[in-house]
Amino acid sequence: MKDYLFTVDALDPDDTPQTLRFSIGGYIDDDAIPYKKRINKQALFTVSPNDGGLLSLFTDESIGDIELINVDHALDYLKTYRVDGRAASITIVESDGSLTPQFAGTIGRMTDDGATIVFNLKLPQESLDNPYPMAVYAGDNAPPAGLEGTEDTIGGDVKPQMFGYGSNISPVLVNALLQIYQVSSRADCVITMVYDDGVPLGNHRTSGSHSIAATTINLVTGSGAGLGDIPAGAQIMFSNHLTIYEVDVGLTAGVIELVTGLTAAVPAKAFVTIINFYVDTDALQYTNYFVDGDQDAGETDIAIDGGVGAIDAGDLVMFGNQVVAYSVGTELTAGVIVLDDALDLDIDDGDVVHVVGPWSPALWGGFQGYFRLSAKPSGAITCDAISIDVSGAVHQAGDVFELIADEVGYTVDPDGVTAFNSAGIVRLPVMESVNTLELFNKIAKSVGGYYYGMGGVFYLGLLTVPAVTPDWTLYDYQIDKATRSATGLGQNGLPMYAVRTQYDPVDTVQTSVGGSVSSARRQRIKEQYRELITPDADVLIDHPLSERLEVESLLSTKAATTTLNSRLLSLVSADRDVIQLTIPRSQVQSYTIGSTGLIYSNRLDYASGRLMVLAYYECDHAAGIVTQTLYG
Repeated sequence: MKDYLFTVDALDPDDTPQTLRFSIGGYIDDDAIPYKKRINKQALFTVSPNDGGLLSLFTDESIGDIELINVDHALDYLKTYRVDGRAASITIVESDGSLTPQFAGTIGRMTDDGATIVFNLKLPQESLDNPYPMAVYAGDNAPPAGLEGTEDTIGGDVKPQMFGYGSNISPVLVNALLQIYQVSSRADCVITMVYDDGVPLGNHRTSGSHSIAATTINLVTGSGAGLGDIPAGAQIMFSNHLTIYEVDVGLTAGVIELVTGLTAAVPAKAFVTIINFYVDTDALQYTNYFVDGDQDAGETDIAIDGGVGAIDAGDLVMFGNQVVAYSVGTELTAGVIVLDDALDLDIDDGDVVHVVGPWSPALWGGFQGYFRLSAKPSGAITCDAISIDVSGAVHQAGDVFELIADEVGYTVDPDGVTAFNSAGIVRLPVMESVNTLELFNKIAKSVGGYYYGMGGVFYLGLLTVPAVTPDWTLYDYQIDKATRSATGLGQNGLPMYAVRTQYDPVDTVQTSVGGSVSSARRQRIKEQYRELITPDADVLIDHPLSERLEVESLLSTKAATTTLNSRLLSLVSADRDVIQLTIPRSQVQSYTIGSTGLIYSNRLDYASGRLMVLAYYECDHAAGIVTQTLYG
């Protein structure tokens, strides 16, 4: 190490931003800007990933204090500067003059004891233990309109957010009069299915199965088969997969045609969901008229009041407490419409009259994270939803981590996003206030991965066995001290005999549902998780005290979970040394967590070399040493 640089953003007494620069040796940068020769004590810091508590392998990240010499009181002016909460960084000037960033975070506080000034540093990750930023409902609906609820219902509650693929979520009722619900305040959300007491609702269903590559889709026609048009340009989804298709030829004689072929087979009677049925939130809240006075079953003359536009003969109308659509025989005249057929049920004074058209669904329609029902539900309302990227693909684990990190002001290394994405799609509806740290931990644990911060960037990786080909090599003569702390990755220091993963969570567990709900769905939603156990019986023979690795995962499919279990079992079921190597800083071969090193050490019986993965490290620049913890 040639020099050690410490930079702090500050405000002077006149509120003018200042950059404070200090060093050990009086460094001058390429722009001829000097760093004051004042550093007396360098910060001791530890860089360690967080795996969400999956293994006991890692430790807490930490950063020590920076101490500046002030015997001559030349730095007394800093007493009037404000530095708390402001950016700070540490950079190493290597022997060849290159710069190596070591720390980027903030100042916690600055203290002065007369002879020294001490800066307490804070890691960027410390802010993760604060609530994840979520908007709140204003509670100021102006009936019949409004998407903010009322002060005595949801006013002040946080608005939900949806990431990945959510299953059987209990949405928030934001407008009871219009039966509008919200499951995500994010514009990237798409509602894929709505359930009333477990029974799926929809506008249209397919007629007969449709094979992969089909573009012509036959729909069920006739009474109760679906209302309203499916126009050209509409985006639709089928209930058995998550691909979004564009309609090329709109609904004609019970048939629609897609722009491109299906990428998965569609069975008979699959629900057809029109994505963003409403064009915007104004259309979502569109209200035509209200019933004026009670109307009894059997009546055809309906008194209505208020609203805008006309109700014409031939229109279909629905009333707020019914799911039946009625044809209008006589257009709106003097506040009355006449139906072709008599009412089936009583309707109440003040019920909303829906004119079925481009703004109103037969049973439900969505816009981004909202959906609206055409009638009051008979039971508990739940829904499925996804969050998608600009191409329409569902966000995977790495994408979700990156979206959340972006909301709290951090970037994520692209390679780490790719690594997490390879694990699959996660189910992460955020329905109440939660700390960002908890969200990150859930994702990391779900994919058998880890994350850590360095230089203002989060790095992600998957827990794996050592690579066959090492990234670097370290020899015994380069090591000051070597110790072994475990021979397995279990909590008791032994190998583990199985991985048990609970996965594919549903947000709302239901044990009582409607009579038409299929037995498969009944079984699925009465338990929060599915379970997959992957064992290695031979481990118990060698290690009778071996334990099982328990994983609570947000992964959504059995295939992804099978891959996860296989990867984790290969890691934890074998004999794995956990070692600590104390190395002179000049001899350190790599600081890349997750990289594989080939370690030659007679002290550890690695005379032939052993492949080890770098788990974390501690830097003591004052002593000129680095302590690395590795497993393999």
